[in-house]
Amino acid sequence: MCALTSITHEIADTEFTRAVTGRYRAVCGAVVAASPMCVPEGRRCEACADLRAQAEARHGRRRAMRRPA
Repeated sequence: MCALTSITHEIADTEFTRAVTGRYRAVCGAVVAASPMCVPEGRRCEACADLRAQAEARHGRRRAMRRPA
């Protein structure tokens, strides 16, 4: 979940290896600041969910993504 907006975005696994500042680029393109893991998830980002569904349909399988930000 993003600590600034309380929206739960989808973050690709590869993004975690690139970001060193605690900010990550979500699937929808938003740059989010990760919140502590003890914070409950917020409202789901519909743009991330739509883009993920399109990717899964294209590739015929679930892509490796997480929703921590």
